[in-house]
Amino acid sequence: MPQQTTVRTYMKVADGTKLSIKVSGEETYTDLGVTTGDTVVTLEWDEFQEESANAGKSPMYVKNPRATFSFDLQNLDKDNVSRLASGLMTKTTTPAEENSSIPDQTIAAGWDDAEIHDLIMYTSSSDNTKLKMATKPVLTSVTLDPGTADEALTEGSDYMVVEKSDSASGWGITFYSANMVLENPKIYTIGINYGTNTPVARDTYTLGESVRELTDFNLKLEHTDENDKAYGAELYKCYAKSGALQFMFKSAAESGFNSMPFNGEGVLDTSRSAGDQLMNVYEDAGAQ
Repeated sequence: MPQQTTVRTYMKVADGTKLSIKVSGEETYTDLGVTTGDTVVTLEWDEFQEESANAGKSPMYVKNPRATFSFDLQNLDKDNVSRLASGLMTKTTTPAEENSSIPDQTIAAGWDDAEIHDLIMYTSSSDNTKLKMATKPVLTSVTLDPGTADEALTEGSDYMVVEKSDSASGWGITFYSANMVLENPKIYTIGINYGTNTPVARDTYTLGESVRELTDFNLKLEHTDENDKAYGAELYKCYAKSGALQFMFKSAAESGFNSMPFNGEGVLDTSRSAGDQLMNVYEDAGAQ
């Protein structure tokens, strides 16, 4: 058969997407992590058209535009599941005993300004169980080129400890070389000494009351290629749908990981300009 078209510029190889969430009141997106299967966003609306008595049919109109979406989440971080739950889950933390045996951590040379490194907190030098912290970790010292030049770094000017949802401890650290004394500070390692900290023993999330107003969230889907070109979509105001939260415990006879099939709906954010109240889709020039 003859070839009917050569137009293939916008064909995209199926390669997955990064899903990120931002709950109302949060300033930045949080990566939801690993999903399995397809992520699907479907634009829907209600249609109406009238048949007149003497002038035929009216134009076709639509109202109540919405975007339903679904995905299967495998990275079952309960903090992120709680974000997806539209405010239906309340977290309570049970602390473990204080730990004063957390081994030192070394940040390798070649770090960069504003790069966020995980704070990795092990139970002890002989137990590599990672600790989770409900509050900002206590650091006894942070030292540039430890054991040699030993420049003590100052929180607030040389480094900052920040929350980091994808870190096992829940926290990260970032550095700023401009205020450091040693020349070319990025060529040196950085040593972190932990003080006495109280880790988390258990997080409990409770659900259920007769009436509850849902909390909305933004959802972003983005694919980035090897040239750092991206295409994706952003939904402005989303809610979990009834039945969206499935706490699945697969049988041992099955292969693979536990997962949570999730579905939700994006609705109009009427605080935005007309024509830009539901979502946007975007594509960098040349994105693959």
